Amino acid sequence: GSSGSSGRKILDSKAIDLMNALMRLNQIRPGLQYKLLSQSGPVHAPVFTMSVDVDGTTYEASGPSKKTAKLHVAVKVLQAMGYPTGFDADISGPSSG
Repeated sequence: GSSGSSGRKILDSKAIDLMNALMRLNQIRPGLQYKLLSQSGPVHAPVFTMSVDVDGTTYEASGPSKKTAKLHVAVKVLQAMGYPTGFDADISGPSSG
């Protein structure tokens, strides 16, 4: 019996954090309208720039896909709101202020 383990790529923890960021933002601010601002770069490596309007402030971020760009926008919004996103620091408990 030979059990050869194929080198599978384990999902980056950041990717999971990104998904959480989008879900969390959706709970805080349901129904946000994400807009595709622009698409640049070559066909095989496009760069999508998405924006979202939150309380009169427009947040922009880009990524290799619309989905990823959206996630990056969500992270920006959360950081601006003062929510921990797991990228800069892992903050647990209420923050004073």
